[in-house]
Amino acid sequence: MGESLGSIRASTPLDRATTTSLEALRKYSQALKAIDSGDLDLGKSLLQEAVGLDPDFAMAWRKLAVVEFDDPRARRAAATRAYELRDLLTDRERYMTVGTYNGYVTLDNDAAITAYRTLLEQYPDDAWALNNVALQYAEQGKLDLSTEYLERAIEADPYTPNAYINLAAGLHFLGSTDSALAVMDRLEEMMPSNPEVIDWRARFAAADWDYETARTLAEELSRTDKTEFRRRALDLMAAVELAQGRLERAERNWLDARSSDDPMRHADWRAWNELLIRQDPGEATAVLDRALAAGVEVDTAEGATQRAFLYALAGRPADARKWLEADRRADNEYSTLPAPLRASADSWFEAALALGDRRYDEAVSSLQQAEREMDSFYDGLGVREVSWDLARAFDRAGMADSAIVRYELALEHTDEVVDLDRQPRQAPITYLRLAELYDERGDLEQAAGYYGRFIDLWEEADPEFQPKVAAARARLEEIVRERG
Repeated sequence: MGESLGSIRASTPLDRATTTSLEALRKYSQALKAIDSGDLDLGKSLLQEAVGLDPDFAMAWRKLAVVEFDDPRARRAAATRAYELRDLLTDRERYMTVGTYNGYVTLDNDAAITAYRTLLEQYPDDAWALNNVALQYAEQGKLDLSTEYLERAIEADPYTPNAYINLAAGLHFLGSTDSALAVMDRLEEMMPSNPEVIDWRARFAAADWDYETARTLAEELSRTDKTEFRRRALDLMAAVELAQGRLERAERNWLDARSSDDPMRHADWRAWNELLIRQDPGEATAVLDRALAAGVEVDTAEGATQRAFLYALAGRPADARKWLEADRRADNEYSTLPAPLRASADSWFEAALALGDRRYDEAVSSLQQAEREMDSFYDGLGVREVSWDLARAFDRAGMADSAIVRYELALEHTDEVVDLDRQPRQAPITYLRLAELYDERGDLEQAAGYYGRFIDLWEEADPEFQPKVAAARARLEEIVRERG
């Protein structure tokens, strides 16, 4: 084709993919190398160049869908474009593309699994297919099967990070923190400079309440020259600041992590801080109201479900139902969830409405139903997901013993490895409330322990929270004097 043998040997080895453009194939191959090294922004840019050179380059469109994890619309558009070109592809490429399309667009897990398994019948050591089918099994709650396929993916290609990351996250979810960290050690051994290692170690530390280690690792990660990982580091640092009651610093980090200014996304983030950390439902809804006044279209806005729950918990049922209905009409995951998870979501929303309306016994009943539905899909999932709200419902219903049990289960069963929004906002108020509940029961040893954990966490919190810290410290000193 006119290339000298020397230049071919000096260049990045080309991947196997169907395209009419040698230059597009070169860009695609460079993109895969960049993505595997952790340079996601460079990888995305190279993929966009590849589809610019060959608009019918299906595998480049498919890979763009994979890396567009922050933009659901762009992800669906890229996966759809690849799917439209599937008849131009080899069997391996076509099945991979069909699996991606069903995983991201139709959200049909069974169809995605069928595509990947058909591919694996012909190519049993295809690491991409092994990794992707594992993710689909995880979506169905089949975590043991998912783990098995991820181990096979690592064995088939030990120099690609995705399977390591997914396996480690799955093991952590199952409670095997040491095994998850061991997987990260294996990844570091194979790819010593990959920033995924630091990122995931930091997230595991934060999920396991070791915020100082998480902060140290996040600060190290923030010094990387890879933009995507700097953003991730800032996001994690914002989560740590939230947990430690430093909302102003958290907001600065959170905004610095954003690649574009989205006022609605910012309002959503702030509103949850008002509701859960400042415990001010009026200001939480006011933040949303002001942002929504700019004219966000209800039926197309991202984040409709979370907005519905916030309005419900804040005692605005009409607005809550409006956003939930919009979410159900939109192209989202609800309609494709397994039946038990759909039923659980419905019960959980009714519970949020009941909490906001101070119908606490009804909230307890609905949350227990939501938990049962989740557990019928995957045993133990309900405790992980529902305990924060169920503890609050028990507490407000005057059922102190049950509230204590659930608050402690919520602290024990965290799985917020990827999305560190809920845990940092819930942990401080949970420590303080547990201290107060044990204090009311006369269990001063347990009360002292939780007062101490709250004080340690919020010792350097913003000035507005220092009166709570001072009151907790004063009560802890009283307990110490009483106990001698």
